[in-house]
Amino acid sequence: MAQRLGFRYEGLSHDYLFIDDAWRDHERRSLTAPAPWTPAPSLPEVQAVS
Repeated sequence: MAQRLGFRYEGLSHDYLFIDDAWRDHERRSLTAPAPWTPAPSLPEVQAVS
């Protein structure tokens, strides 16, 4: 899902999060939007918040 939204994989942080009494690895991802950016047609439209 993250890749479909335009995020790219940057790496893995080992033993980064402490969840359920154990240290867990964490994937790092980033999003850089090209100009002009157009969302994928499969994504729902965002409603403006006023």
